[in-house]
Amino acid sequence: MESAAPGYAVRLAGGAALPTRRIVLATGLRDGLPDIPGVRERWGKDVVFCPYCHGYEVRDQPIAVLGTHPGAMGHAQLLRQWSADIVCFPHTLELSDADRGRLDARGIRIAEGTIRQLVVDDDRLSGVELADGTTVPRAAAFLIAQMAPFDAAVESRR
Repeated sequence: MESAAPGYAVRLAGGAALPTRRIVLATGLRDGLPDIPGVRERWGKDVVFCPYCHGYEVRDQPIAVLGTHPGAMGHAQLLRQWSADIVCFPHTLELSDADRGRLDARGIRIAEGTIRQLVVDDDRLSGVELADGTTVPRAAAFLIAQMAPFDAAVESRR
């Protein structure tokens, strides 16, 4: 009787099998963007994610932080180092008194209300329009995307 070695055998297209103890499936991630008109169209242009990667590019400009993820308030505080003109749009998030206090302490304004859409002029973000019709001028917007695995389950929902 042969004892089976622990692990797996990965069979290659040519027929050979490679023994391994572990298998890592790296599917990558898909950016799950909020259903706010204009976000998908501007994603990677003037609607971005990373304060470290993109903060310098939009330094000293009016910046929006879209409250589409619980980490948005922390995101706004990170961005404060790049601009004195940050407006946080809680959108559908409920801000705690502590959140409001931290934002206020950093000089970050809060625009109350649900976001209706992003406003674009001449292929550039120019503002964030709220449901009440108010538009707050902004040159860039940051948000935290909801990451989802890039796999067959995701593809079948598209």
